[in-house]
Amino acid sequence: MKCVKSGKRFLGRVLQRILDTFYIFGRAAITLIVYLSLRTCAFEVSLKDVWQGKYASNVPKYLDLDQAKHLDTLLDVAKECHIAALARRALLTDKCKTLLTVCSLLLVIAGLFLPRAFSFSTLWMRAAFFLAALSLFDAVVLLLVFLGVRTNTEIDLGQEIVSLNREDLQKSLVNSHRICQLRIDEQTDHLADLYKAARFYFIVWLTTVVVLFSFSYLRPSHENQVPKSPFEQRGGSSLGEQVRVPKAQSLAPTSKMR
Repeated sequence: MKCVKSGKRFLGRVLQRILDTFYIFGRAAITLIVYLSLRTCAFEVSLKDVWQGKYASNVPKYLDLDQAKHLDTLLDVAKECHIAALARRALLTDKCKTLLTVCSLLLVIAGLFLPRAFSFSTLWMRAAFFLAALSLFDAVVLLLVFLGVRTNTEIDLGQEIVSLNREDLQKSLVNSHRICQLRIDEQTDHLADLYKAARFYFIVWLTTVVVLFSFSYLRPSHENQVPKSPFEQRGGSSLGEQVRVPKAQSLAPTSKMR
């Protein structure tokens, strides 16, 4: 029994190591894609910022409120700033969901015309269509990264602040709201750049696809012409001429006999 349990534990550790390795490599690949996408759009980011999902900033310091005279007003302002940061995140998330929905719908519509893409006769059209597909893939990846699960800073009511007097409690709440607002803004600034980059790549994809399909449909196509008969393809006369000539030759002896 001990050998069986030890074997199961060993197998569990091996599977856990394999899954952890896949997770790390997958996250590293996505981080690299996001980093290159943001750098292509001229955003000043680092790999550490993309890995953490926020822009690194100085550690926010607690405000010295010993000399504050209107703590009630300061607390109201801190709450409003915190609420504004949450509203900004919610608005940006709604825009991201809308863009992802539009990407999905237009991808379905483009899929209906996808067989037309195989009629691209020139190399530059095929290359442009391939780059457009990469742009759409990049936009979808950025949007999915935007909608990923991440940590968030919230105000926690702990035992250490229960015994505080009214003035000290207000000071603690002012600093807590301010810290939460700054932490949310760090993530929101990074998410805003993700949304801008995704929108840019989506516009590139849409513009390229519209130009390619417009050029493909408006140019004169040889496929719409009436195909030649086998006799014409061989360089001979048409089928009507091939049929009429034997008739003329067959009537000649008859007229001579009369």
